[in-house]
Amino acid sequence: MKKKKDVLRKKDIGNIALIISILFLLPGFFCFLYNSLTFAFYLYPIEDGEGLVMNMTKLLYEKKALYTEINSFYIANNYPPLYPLLNLILVPFLGLGFLSGRLISLFSILLVSTLLFLILKKETKNIYIALIFSFLFLHIDYIYSATALYRVDMAGVFFSFLGFYLFYKKQKIIFPIIAFLFAIYTKQSNIAALLAVITCIFITERKKNKAINFLILFLILFTIPSFILMFITKGEVFRHLVTYNANVYELERFYIYLDKFIEKNWLFLVFSPIYIIEIILKKKYKEPIFLYLLFSLLPLFASGKVGSSYHYLFEPTGVLSLASGLGFFKIYNSKNKFFYGIIFSILLIYIFTSYHKVIKTISLESQVPQDKALLSFISKTEGKILSEEKGTGYILLSGKDIYFYPFIMSQLAREKKWDQEKIINEINNKIFSKVLLNSDLSNPSYLTSERFTREILSSIRQNYVFEGIIGDTWIYSPKLQ
Repeated sequence: MKKKKDVLRKKDIGNIALIISILFLLPGFFCFLYNSLTFAFYLYPIEDGEGLVMNMTKLLYEKKALYTEINSFYIANNYPPLYPLLNLILVPFLGLGFLSGRLISLFSILLVSTLLFLILKKETKNIYIALIFSFLFLHIDYIYSATALYRVDMAGVFFSFLGFYLFYKKQKIIFPIIAFLFAIYTKQSNIAALLAVITCIFITERKKNKAINFLILFLILFTIPSFILMFITKGEVFRHLVTYNANVYELERFYIYLDKFIEKNWLFLVFSPIYIIEIILKKKYKEPIFLYLLFSLLPLFASGKVGSSYHYLFEPTGVLSLASGLGFFKIYNSKNKFFYGIIFSILLIYIFTSYHKVIKTISLESQVPQDKALLSFISKTEGKILSEEKGTGYILLSGKDIYFYPFIMSQLAREKKWDQEKIINEINNKIFSKVLLNSDLSNPSYLTSERFTREILSSIRQNYVFEGIIGDTWIYSPKLQ
């Protein structure tokens, strides 16, 4: 009787601690929503990569082809078409601005958090733990501060998780397959969940018919639209999505993102090994969550590719938070009072020490005057404009076309996949009425130097002169004859 009372008392204390944790996480969640909506409804560019994706939507809206030979427009549209198509649906209601894409991204990451909650709730039968770790996922620095952006990454991660969840819920194979197809047609590197599911089916099914049927059906549904796109674009879709994406891999870049991943996810890295150890001890290697955890290391490793960013960490972070919640639950559900106290101490210490980072609201009002001034300047400028990444967003908002997307094209030039002589000749002939850079041309920053080849920067120096600065944008005009 006494033993039973001790167990009940421990569970009561544990539930109180869990409720306290949720109460401290809730303000951070509301701040996340407020900040994300602030980003979503901001009229101007926030992140450098938004312009390229928004331009894909603009091309579709104007009924122009996405994947064409690089000729008069020097742009490689290196993302699949689904995300721009989703935005195209919203253009009649929200206009051709940043709002549609940012809202899609925000809802996508909220849905990922919801799927994490549903899986954890089913696995643990504990709504409090499920809530805590779905909230903690949103509190990770690079997710908390960069969710509502006009980028493909968040929607791609959602479709991957959705496919995994539908398989996990034992739905008919067609449903997870469709979700995985959506994931790949949003961002072609979203294959971790698909590989985990295929592996799980092959190693768990005694009769391989189900696995073979899954694979054949997926390949058919993937191949048909791929061949149609190949035929329509005369093979350009393959060059844009595969050839132009095969950038150089740098271990140093991977180490930088790995270090960031470890630093920001230390709580998950404390609890998830508990889940992994249990899997190893009980030899449950066929568990779909465990397999997803293993395959989620692929996008983390892919972060070393030139052109990658912290967005490659989103999916591994989500799966790690899932494994972490399961690891926490194993100790929570045990009878060991010592470890029971330790896990709650670690959890509460993490929440309290990170509290000041998430309990803050972001205001972009101070940026409005300079953004408004830059957009006005670009709108009044006649002729073509050559701009670094962030400036492309203002060019699109002004109703003009983007003629050159520097980072991708410079990478292709360095790798001898594209001849840059034509644009260098255009710069020499002063075809562009203005050149917009994010740093001083006489002493370019690392990013500016990475986004433009030495030859292009040299040509700009020889043919353009400094005109002025608006915000953090350096403006250059053609030299007079």
